[in-house]
Amino acid sequence: MLGSLTVALYLVSRCLEQVMGQVLARLAPDWRGATDGPSAADAPGQDECGGRLHAPARGLHRVALHDDEEMVIREKVENGTRQEHHSEAVLLEHQPNGVLLVQPAEPAGQVLPVKRPPPPAVEQTEPKRRLPAELGTLIRCQYSFLDDPETVDYLRTSKVLFVLRGLPGCGKSYLADKIATTYPGTVLCSADHFFMKDASYQFDREQLSAAHESCKQRAEHACLEQRSHIVVDNTNLRYWEWSEYAKLAARHHYLVLVQEPATAWRRDPHRLAITNCHGVTEQEIRKKLKSIQEPVPKYYGWFLNAADCRDLLDRVWSLLQTMHRASDQFREELTLMTGSDNISDLGSLYQPPAELLHCTAFFCGGRARAAAGRQYGERAEVRRALGALSTARLTAVLITPRTVCGRVTLDAEQLALWHQSDREAGPPPPARPERPRPPPAGWQVGAAQPSLAVSGSKRPARTECGRRAHVTLGCRPGWPPVTAGCDLLAALDRLEASPELLRRPPAAAAGRAALHRLGEQLWYLDLDRDMVVDVIFSGRY
Repeated sequence: MLGSLTVALYLVSRCLEQVMGQVLARLAPDWRGATDGPSAADAPGQDECGGRLHAPARGLHRVALHDDEEMVIREKVENGTRQEHHSEAVLLEHQPNGVLLVQPAEPAGQVLPVKRPPPPAVEQTEPKRRLPAELGTLIRCQYSFLDDPETVDYLRTSKVLFVLRGLPGCGKSYLADKIATTYPGTVLCSADHFFMKDASYQFDREQLSAAHESCKQRAEHACLEQRSHIVVDNTNLRYWEWSEYAKLAARHHYLVLVQEPATAWRRDPHRLAITNCHGVTEQEIRKKLKSIQEPVPKYYGWFLNAADCRDLLDRVWSLLQTMHRASDQFREELTLMTGSDNISDLGSLYQPPAELLHCTAFFCGGRARAAAGRQYGERAEVRRALGALSTARLTAVLITPRTVCGRVTLDAEQLALWHQSDREAGPPPPARPERPRPPPAGWQVGAAQPSLAVSGSKRPARTECGRRAHVTLGCRPGWPPVTAGCDLLAALDRLEASPELLRRPPAAAAGRAALHRLGEQLWYLDLDRDMVVDVIFSGRY
């Protein structure tokens, strides 16, 4: 009797379970995807509720709540009884059919909705370099010469040599490609080109010296042809590896921009071993990492392009020649200062620097100042300014027996980069023994375009910070360019002691400029309107 009752209760419970299962199936949301099979509980790859189990992890299935959201549930079966444990989800991979495969961590007692990322892009051929997708955005946000329209427009009409440096896999070649895209006609110079055989990279360590020599010859040939933009794409970890390119740029009047890709993994050997395309191992990268020498230039400053150097000198020499004709006193003293009464070519009496004209912001020359130079180069404002465009304003020209220089008035952003002594002039450096110098060969302008103009106003001169700012325009034989800064500070000290010197009638006036005598063989050409010229902040390496 008891056995019959037990069997009857069992049959009733089974019937109730089947009825309730059908009711719940009608009320519950669809647990199957569009491609799911029938909902038989015993079908392969399905659970007893009809939900499909993903083959890579049968303990996972999907609940379709909304179009952009999923519910991840982990099911555990122990002793024939289902137990649900909801835990924090960890993304494993994105399946080709659009399903997000998620592996939960240890049970945490809750159900977590997981945002589904957009489906992956259509599969393409293997890229040349396995670089992160965010590299393009990162590169564009780091450099003014790539994403600042005014800087790009100016550099497109200037001669620039880009020296890229960094460990393998840090993004140098990606940056080189971006530069070449931004500046059409760019000449790419890389030792890797030497090892390209039949469209494939075939590295031979024994040919490494020949590869770098070939790269240097290509860069030099581009300079001789006056190509506007040149990119050197090598590791360049130590100064001697790329110093020849800096000297080459100086000889041919190129602006120089030394750049390391600002990627987050640029000093991470493990990630670099993955991203580099030449199979350089992590151990080899760690050795290279120890040999890196941070680039410290002789000085940082604002540089004019070759066309502006030529035009600025021509304009200043023309003004001085006008004053020479208008003032007997100036003519007599200039003859005493130069030993010649023929100033038809002032450039031969006051020889301009052999390199691009510039206004120095920080001098790091000499071993004693190398540490200070590294600290200055690591400042955030300095890193942001490298390669960026600004404007230099010349307010006056100073003429002494040693130098001719243009006084520069800095704006607020330039003052943030200024790191020169404005008060302690010190004794002028001793004159070097005169050695015969060849006549100036002229500026190698190429396709560079000038930006020099005359402002409609005059900016007040700085009396404290930045008062030493200047551009050395020419030096008498034997005197180094640094002498110009000492001469300017001495002249400004005299003006501060006797401000009436500029209120007296000038010795000569012409073309909105007035020539004042500050003392014996010390002349100050005050400009009524500033000369303005575009400049690039960089270093002389």
